[in-house]
Amino acid sequence: MTKQAAIENPKPKHNLRSLVRWPIRVIGWLGVGIIFYGLMVLELGWLTANPDYKQASEGTEIRIWSNGLHTDFVLPVRSKLMDWAAFAPYSKNAPPADHLKYVIVGWGDRGFYIETPTYDDFSITTALKAIFLPTDSVMHVSYHSFAPSTSDKCVRVVLSDDQYRRFVNFLIAGFRLSKHNKPVEIPGASYGPYDTFFQGAGSYHLFRTCNNWANQALQTTGVKTPMWSPFEYAIFNHVKNR
Repeated sequence: MTKQAAIENPKPKHNLRSLVRWPIRVIGWLGVGIIFYGLMVLELGWLTANPDYKQASEGTEIRIWSNGLHTDFVLPVRSKLMDWAAFAPYSKNAPPADHLKYVIVGWGDRGFYIETPTYDDFSITTALKAIFLPTDSVMHVSYHSFAPSTSDKCVRVVLSDDQYRRFVNFLIAGFRLSKHNKPVEIPGASYGPYDTFFQGAGSYHLFRTCNNWANQALQTTGVKTPMWSPFEYAIFNHVKNR
């Protein structure tokens, strides 16, 4: 090979820096994203929505309840404004149960709700999908004979008729409805005879978690809550038993 040919056709050179530059950038942007998300959680979780809220003297009592990770609502099965047993009935195979006076309603990620009924069933794959990808949502409705006792993680709130009507409308909007305006049941998905999973409306993702959804429901009623709360602790820093 002549000297001229060698100049015109140089041998390719592998630059180590170019090979590692893109993963470093990805890690860097991921770090920036985590910091930004954390600042949002702290700032918007500290700021208060509805700061002038005063609890109604009479109306419908609900309870805001958390298992430490997930926020649910404990409601009367029947009131003058809503009959949950008629709207979202429990399993058709379950015997009648007039003693079930309370219903617990929650919205969340389908994988977590259905595939992870206990902490022992926790899967890192399910968690990563729920965090980083928009995933299908579900509504979980379960019927009980008693309500959880009030505590730091179970707060009693009384809603006026107008507040409860807005609250119920928000919860109903969390269901995917059929053409007959009925919740769409997920066959075979339940923890027992008196609970049912229904298809949810909207996707679960990093910026719309089960706790965000619950917080939005409370904001709709005018209850004092954080501006934004992907985690349950910010909700219970604002709502207290009276």
